[in-house]
Amino acid sequence: NTPPHSTTTTTTLLPHPFVIIMASCYYILTLLSVVATFVQAAKQCDATTLAMSTTPPKAGLEGEQRYKYPTASNGQYTDSNQYFSFFNQHYYRMFVYTTYWDERSNNYPYGIVYKDSYAIYTYDTDTQNKHPDWILKDDNGNRLYIQWECNNGECTQYAADIGNQAYRDDWISDIKATLQRGEYKGIWVDDVNFAWRISDGYGNIVIPIDPRTGAKMTLTAWQTYFVEFLEQIKAAVGSNYEIVHNAIWYAADTSSALVQRQIKAATHYCLERGINDEGITGLNTGQFGIDSLLSFVDTVHSLGTSVEWLSYTDTQAGAEYQVAVYMLAGNGYDTYMVRYDYQPTNWWSLYNVNLGAAKGTRYIFQNGLRRDFEHGIVIVNPPGSTRTYSLSGSFVNSVGKTITTITIQGGGGAVLRYPCAVSSVSSSSEEVPTKAPTPVITPTKSAINKEEVGKVRFKFPTSGEAQYTDNDQYYTFFNQHYYRMFVYSPYWDDHSSKYANGIVYKDSYAIYSEDSSYVNSHDDWILKDSNGNNLYIPWGCSAGTCPQYAADIGNPSYRNNWISELKATFASGTYKGVWVDDVNLIWRVSDGLGDEVLPIDPRSGKTMTLQAWQTYFVEFLEQIRAAFPGYEIAHNAIWYADADLTNPLVKRQILAADYYTMERGIVDPGLTSFGSGEFGLDSFFNFVDQVHAMGKSIDWASYAGNAADAEYMVAGYFMVGTGADYFTTLYRQTPDDFWSLYETNLGSPLGDRFLAQTYLLQRDFENGIVLIASPEKSVNVSLPQAYIASDGSIVQSFTMQGGTGVVLMNPYNALAKDDMISASSSVLSCAFSFVILFLVSFL
Repeated sequence: NTPPHSTTTTTTLLPHPFVIIMASCYYILTLLSVVATFVQAAKQCDATTLAMSTTPPKAGLEGEQRYKYPTASNGQYTDSNQYFSFFNQHYYRMFVYTTYWDERSNNYPYGIVYKDSYAIYTYDTDTQNKHPDWILKDDNGNRLYIQWECNNGECTQYAADIGNQAYRDDWISDIKATLQRGEYKGIWVDDVNFAWRISDGYGNIVIPIDPRTGAKMTLTAWQTYFVEFLEQIKAAVGSNYEIVHNAIWYAADTSSALVQRQIKAATHYCLERGINDEGITGLNTGQFGIDSLLSFVDTVHSLGTSVEWLSYTDTQAGAEYQVAVYMLAGNGYDTYMVRYDYQPTNWWSLYNVNLGAAKGTRYIFQNGLRRDFEHGIVIVNPPGSTRTYSLSGSFVNSVGKTITTITIQGGGGAVLRYPCAVSSVSSSSEEVPTKAPTPVITPTKSAINKEEVGKVRFKFPTSGEAQYTDNDQYYTFFNQHYYRMFVYSPYWDDHSSKYANGIVYKDSYAIYSEDSSYVNSHDDWILKDSNGNNLYIPWGCSAGTCPQYAADIGNPSYRNNWISELKATFASGTYKGVWVDDVNLIWRVSDGLGDEVLPIDPRSGKTMTLQAWQTYFVEFLEQIRAAFPGYEIAHNAIWYADADLTNPLVKRQILAADYYTMERGIVDPGLTSFGSGEFGLDSFFNFVDQVHAMGKSIDWASYAGNAADAEYMVAGYFMVGTGADYFTTLYRQTPDDFWSLYETNLGSPLGDRFLAQTYLLQRDFENGIVLIASPEKSVNVSLPQAYIASDGSIVQSFTMQGGTGVVLMNPYNALAKDDMISASSSVLSCAFSFVILFLVSFL
């Protein structure tokens, strides 16, 4: 460079060779760091250990789950043999009752049978009469109860004297007989109460008289009798059976020798209500803090006993909280139970997640608790404040989203897995798609918007949702997430300025019987039977009347009035279109009992023919179409009644609308088979293809109210979609609980649907696949690579129940787009800079 005060006017500036070398090294190291990051991310996941588990968990693996199923009130499953394969694959244990389970235990031999430790039931008069001395009494000789379900001076269970050896012997003989009658894994001993739980008939605690001393029983004596009894039970049933004690953890002083003996007398210590117990108040809050609870669990583990987390939560957040704590404190031998999506027909695959072996114990993490595993982490946010946790990298949460931060409510938890991309080939005996799959059908091609086929278009039903529609704060969400909304006038008139894509309801031929003035003014608009009696639409009929008279759709005055009313509605607000109900090209006219009656045709004076009915209907629909050229029109029709597309009237009906509504969608229970029969899935999809081929779209008006049905609906929507359809479900569709599945983007389709294997349909997309199992048969699926399911689990081989669908994303598409773009930009920037420096150095 030019020295100070130099008189040189022209210089050539070249970087020093040392600078070039250092900069080059810097950029090379940066590139290597980026590559190493991707390699490390790939190593963090393993397809075989993250796939859905179909065998009982391995012993001692802290990140694998052991779910216990409660059979009470679930007879629809336990009485059906078809579910026992699922039981054996997914339920590590089942909570059962004798004698009901005796005959079923051969199909599932892992049941833990219930028996109370010191209950003599008040309805068991035989035991009471034979053994009155087995029942504890107060100092006045009155019988005492277990403090539970007390009403009007009586409770349902007398309190037995557990110090009475004859009672103990009888109890043990009874449980032995139970274990011999069936195949059981163990016993669940209720009311192992080391604190006083003995009361009068009103539930007030009463200290009993000790029959051995004649004085009031001391707590030490009570605990001593109890421990002796529990140790006798353990010795009597032997080590082949598990024993669970349902005890009270916060009443247990683990420094007490009696408490330690009680814990050691069981294989599992039951924490009833689990982490979801409302009494748990914070992280470090003394007797009822999470730290106290987890320290107690640690002590139980140190005594060689495992824990059973018996939670009653029925919410998704509560269930994930329990699973997170189960893993946070687990020793690999614990079990747990929750009541959210736990049935064979509605099983949350979070319960299948396997995080592998723990890398250590729990530790404080940003004012919460965390534990690290081979394949992910768990975080627990104690009761109190909602907190946002910053994560060291990307993780996949329980609903399948890739995140770098997570917000957890007070008293909540998160199970997070490392994102990964896997591509392992399965060696299943099941049929799998070939490279050139044979389509099930070759539908007539309609206009397909490939960029939209893999996206969701959701229609929100506003009925009963005033808490959202009356609140302005939700309209931004409405406009961002709801492609259409199903609305009613006049309620929506004033709301429509904030959301202009509402589809307003109007029935095609209903005259409401409650509107007496309207009915009296237009009696000639109502269809009549041969005796002149008014006829109805057969819906909601009771006591000889129905809420809707059947209008004469052939009457020009009725048609003109209908169209005028809709014009007035459109003039009263901003609407996108109309949803025309009861577009019935088959007979849907009845008497007041709902029995079909053929009406008299006012134009001929004779019984109306079906041909005439259809003609009047189609003419009316074409008038509506002509009257509203700028609005969308949806017909709620009956697809199987319109399946004869050789009928020109059916074609005209479809062409008079923009959308053909498939009420109930693919979740319709009437779809009973896979084939091409009248109610077969193939026939159903073929009809959709024909509607698409006529340039029309589908409105899937599903009533799906649970996760399985909703995903089935979404899978059906994608399976035959052209990019112009939309759908409705009633599951997690609201602004404050909008399922992330409804924001899925599978990208462009790679072809039509095809038969992947017997009873299984598949369609491939850029970013994933969708699968549908035949309604009448479950299917074992084995895919050539792993995918991320809608709940975030990584799956490759699994069983689909009949009449279900799944939406699966390629694992690499689960990585956050911003991360991918950022990483790609970094690589390109580094490479470009290196090239420039090299050229400068060369010159």
